[in-house]
Amino acid sequence: YWRLAETNDEVDESTIEVTLSNGKTLEQIPNTVSIVRDTTGFNDRDSNGNEVNGYRVIQNPGTYNRRFLPTAGESFTGKVIELFGEGKVTFPSCVTVNYKEPSKYYGYVHLNGRPVESTIKLWINGNLIPESSTNGWQLVKEGGSPKYVSHQNLLIESPTNRSEKKPGEY
Repeated sequence: YWRLAETNDEVDESTIEVTLSNGKTLEQIPNTVSIVRDTTGFNDRDSNGNEVNGYRVIQNPGTYNRRFLPTAGESFTGKVIELFGEGKVTFPSCVTVNYKEPSKYYGYVHLNGRPVESTIKLWINGNLIPESSTNGWQLVKEGGSPKYVSHQNLLIESPTNRSEKKPGEY
């Protein structure tokens, strides 16, 4: 197994790139392929006896031993990929795993203190966002004054679905 990400990190699986230290890129093996694992080395086979080389994303974060010989050692807790065939790593070789995080949508912005409302300016990616109740920003108020919220999830599901995204950013 090889480390992919921390347990709560989001991974866009369609963007995963796995590269061996010799420059070879590994392909993802579909979950529909049944694999007979070779516990002694590099001879993993599919159910038809064909060699299998590549990786598979393990769907459930957990604690995995990243080494199988000479002992199980070097465990990691989080999200991992399982390596097969030529993808298995022998010291001093290495694997590089890259991926993109899915897009995040923010429905709220945290202010460090009580603002002077007339001075608030919100910029996103270099663009000034207008104050607007339909397509812009609004200051959250309670009784005519800025509302204090001690614990607010800033993430939402999407621009069209403003429900809380979990796990959140607070």
